[in-house]
Amino acid sequence: MNAIVITAIINMYCKCGSIEKAIRVFEAAPRKGLSCWNSTIMGLAINGCEEEAIELFSRLESSNFIPDGVSFLVS
Repeated sequence: MNAIVITAIINMYCKCGSIEKAIRVFEAAPRKGLSCWNSTIMGLAINGCEEEAIELFSRLESSNFIPDGVSFLVS
């Protein structure tokens, strides 16, 4: 799967309140784009998992990706 499809699935699960499934998809994704990171961080935050969202943002900062404006909006 490509990053666009993975992001869409993560976003769908987050909007349905199935954050556990969204995290499973994120962790299992072989290739994560920045949008995957942003969607997962946003999903954690809007589902009441603020600490996990901050932790994932910290992982994003130490990954190969550079956080963008959207990353800061959702975190």
